[in-house]
Amino acid sequence: MVSEKPWTPVDVLRLLMAWLLVLCGGQLIVPQFGPSGMFHTNADGVMALVVQMLAFHVSALVMIGVLLFRRGISWGDAFGLGAPRWGFTLAVGALVGMLVLPAAWVLGLLSALGLENAGFPVKPQQAVQLVQGAATTSERTLTALMAIGLAPVVEEILFRGIIYPTVKQVGYPRAAIWGTAFVFAAIHATPAIFLPLFLLGALLAHLYERTGNLLAPITTHVVFNLVNFLWLTNPELIRRWFGTGA
Repeated sequence: MVSEKPWTPVDVLRLLMAWLLVLCGGQLIVPQFGPSGMFHTNADGVMALVVQMLAFHVSALVMIGVLLFRRGISWGDAFGLGAPRWGFTLAVGALVGMLVLPAAWVLGLLSALGLENAGFPVKPQQAVQLVQGAATTSERTLTALMAIGLAPVVEEILFRGIIYPTVKQVGYPRAAIWGTAFVFAAIHATPAIFLPLFLLGALLAHLYERTGNLLAPITTHVVFNLVNFLWLTNPELIRRWFGTGA
């Protein structure tokens, strides 16, 4: 079970408002890496992704650190990171990540087909476009570090570690699960993957609740992003993993 947290809804609201201001500032910087911007280079797409993800993730991490410091609680105590049997926790998280992938892929495919049949153009997520278009090893490494290393850790700390228990503690446990799942899916701003990410978000909240250790949903999220990244960059490897290839 997730333990009681010392921060208040007002603390979280202030954090989110400050975070949104930083994001707005990041959106002003990103166009400067375009064809008419002052920082125009051959790696415009990668640089824009770096700026956006740093604004989105690193700023959230810093603000969460400030919140924990003000409330006098360590990262380990706040998110159950020091709980026993962490090896078992990591294994459970990895297993759940592998099991949820087929369902997520099917939901994504059905969503894309439904949108196309309804006359709505289906565009891949911007991060997906950049991963597929990364031309150099350094660009692929940079996008991999962002998608596999940074994003899962920060998003789980923010959504499952901070927002989920806050909503739950004010008396809305179901809204905590489904509400955080909805916002988590919506912020990725890609209709075709909304349902898979909504499913993933709800599952991650249940996993955190069951284990009381944020390492479990972080591991699931890392595995989910890792396999999808490899699917984009090396689909033959994924086919062999799941027994769908030669």
